Amino acid sequence: MVMNLYLNTAVIFGFYALRQDKEWWKRALLGFGIVCALAIIWLSIGRIGKVTSMIILAAYLLYRLMRVNRLAAIGSASTCIVIGIVFMFLIPEMRVKSLQGDPREAVWNYSWRMIKEKPFTGYGVSTLGVKYVEEAYQDSVMLHGYIEPIINTYPVFSEQGKTMNTHHPHNAFLMYWLAVGIIGVILLLALFGTATCLPVGHDKVYLWLMLLAIFLQSLTEPIGFHLLAQFIAVMLFVWERTYPHAECQKACR
Repeated sequence: MVMNLYLNTAVIFGFYALRQDKEWWKRALLGFGIVCALAIIWLSIGRIGKVTSMIILAAYLLYRLMRVNRLAAIGSASTCIVIGIVFMFLIPEMRVKSLQGDPREAVWNYSWRMIKEKPFTGYGVSTLGVKYVEEAYQDSVMLHGYIEPIINTYPVFSEQGKTMNTHHPHNAFLMYWLAVGIIGVILLLALFGTATCLPVGHDKVYLWLMLLAIFLQSLTEPIGFHLLAQFIAVMLFVWERTYPHAECQKACR
């Protein structure tokens, strides 16, 4: 669920804002908003969103407490991780039985077999949009593992027709690999790599957490159809413009 990515990003911005705002009522409102966002994530059915939120909480606690007491920081972060893991396994959709036979396994299996046919050049965006969908209905793994239990079961998918919007690889890296070959994977990895080097001051941990959230979400969603490229661009622009400005203000005081 891409909505969880937006909420996790809001949580990260909320943690950064807590560091900037000193007035108690602003911090209280921010804290309440963060708790609400996390609650929505944990009540949703998105697995990646839950895992990402746990990582964000643990990393934030570790980062903030490391400046006070390293032992307390490690202990708090570890406790957060343990509690999160236990809590996740209490949720039905996170149990092993629920993870086994996930429709995405059929999609990834089908996508990988197509990749192996043209690993270096890919199929091209236009050709892939036709070939991927049409041959999916001829592939037994895809047909019985994804199309029948998902596409043919839920009317909202059937109404959209046989398009890449509903039959996509459920993975940004697989999507680009299929479309333009191995160079697509390299360029996508380069995006994440270069983004970590943005001039955002000494608090890069917040930028890295945002990139981690986007990276994890891209493992189950394609960029373009569901995970909007505009969203990534706007978030990177905000970080690039906000941090240097904040650092300049501190230097001028």
